[in-house]
Amino acid sequence: MNSVNTPIERGRVSRPKVCFWLDAAGVVLFLTGIVYFAFMYNTFPEEVPVHFSMNGEVNEYGNKAAIWLLTAIAFVLWVFMSLLERVPHIHNYPRKIHSGNIHAQYRNSILLLNTTKNYMLVMFIGLNASFVVNINGSEPPHLLIMSLIAGIFAVMLPFLIRAFRLS
Repeated sequence: MNSVNTPIERGRVSRPKVCFWLDAAGVVLFLTGIVYFAFMYNTFPEEVPVHFSMNGEVNEYGNKAAIWLLTAIAFVLWVFMSLLERVPHIHNYPRKIHSGNIHAQYRNSILLLNTTKNYMLVMFIGLNASFVVNINGSEPPHLLIMSLIAGIFAVMLPFLIRAFRLS
């Protein structure tokens, strides 16, 4: 019987070079958002909208420090997913891992996690930006918010399809 952690499933696969550039782009956009929020922070009222109904109406307010919550969540998720990216042998795969597909499946899984984690940084900054727009009196851009959230599935889909096709 073949156990889950056989030596073949623990094979080493180098991290694709594109991951470095995706990380760099994600971090730069994330830091740009943080700098923007830091400059805008003093212009926020003490109570800011923190939750919206489906039709865009504010249904909960909080302290202006709440604007940093999404940023903190994004950072923690990015760090956790960066660590998880380094251990592809513990990821779940839709096909059985064997010597013929180990490198392709591991590289695909690493790229999936890397792309997803960097997209999430951008998504959380975009969501925070939509809150800032609302704080300053404009309507939150509903289409942008829905696109950012739906985008995570669009980012993951090609990798999931590829994982099923790798045999």
